[in-house]
Amino acid sequence: MNFTNTQKALFDKNLKALKNPILKQDLSQLKTLNFKIILGKHNLDINITGGGKSLYKDVLSELNEKLIKYQTHFAFYPILYFYGFGNGVLLKALLQNTNHRHIIVFEKELEILYIVFHLFDFSSFLKEQRLIIFYTDKMSINDYANFCSTPVFVRYAKVYHLELMSEYYFKFQEDILKVNETIMSYFKKEILTNGNDPKDVLMGLENFIINLPKMITRPSFTNLIQDRCKSFENAIIVSTGPSLTKQLPLLKENEKSYNFCADSAYPILAKEGIKPDYVCMVERTDFTAEFFNNDFKEFDKDITFILAGVASPKACEFLEKTIVLLCLYQGIIFLLFILT
Repeated sequence: MNFTNTQKALFDKNLKALKNPILKQDLSQLKTLNFKIILGKHNLDINITGGGKSLYKDVLSELNEKLIKYQTHFAFYPILYFYGFGNGVLLKALLQNTNHRHIIVFEKELEILYIVFHLFDFSSFLKEQRLIIFYTDKMSINDYANFCSTPVFVRYAKVYHLELMSEYYFKFQEDILKVNETIMSYFKKEILTNGNDPKDVLMGLENFIINLPKMITRPSFTNLIQDRCKSFENAIIVSTGPSLTKQLPLLKENEKSYNFCADSAYPILAKEGIKPDYVCMVERTDFTAEFFNNDFKEFDKDITFILAGVASPKACEFLEKTIVLLCLYQGIIFLLFILT
């Protein structure tokens, strides 16, 4: 496929504005195209074919139908999600609506992006990240995690909906399901972390404010990391559940490994004489603070208790009976337990 000098310059302009370095590199190195452009009589009648299939059966009719749908039902949505870039016409139209702060596109066909970047100028939208593109073949778990933890996307996570750009993309059903399930999974984690209702958020805020003096008046977590980051090679994460009691003999056999355990598992391990190295708590309620309402005396020596900044202040009260050092890191309270 031959492009004019003007189209090549447009491609370079889009590529320069693209924020995704991996996608930028793959597009710049693409040399062979198996897709072709089919132009109709109308300026917007642009179809792309490859592998014996076309993006659209009736370009103008399908684009008009989707445009009406989004103008009618999604005009005030701050974030829109699409699987498939299509011919770029619908995206250009939707980006004119300033209510759409971001449009996220997941694309598996690199050649489609390559062609459309020669046809339309998306550079300003790419530069401002109003248009964000992910190449699904090169997406890692970190990409999903970083994206889904970005505040603006978490804020509107409950209106998340992944729309197919056209029926052509049905053939990528497995990839679509993977993208959709992964995003929903990470959004769920973020929502639960931040609280899934106003009462939960207010409880966390109140707890954080009460815990704040303990966090800002003690040594930093950086020193703790420097002291312990290379102190072990293997670690075991222990949580509660029906299988924990079955695993207790195995845990006793591996006491040389470093153990991280959930707050609810801590009393169970203590009764069995299995000392964890780190005990973690993220819950906000006073009920879960009762896991620390114990007096295990010498057993607690050298255990590090790790609490989220939003954890119940009562948990801190129970632990402070023997605590001598607290460390802070990004809103997390680290309680270093050293009995004397």
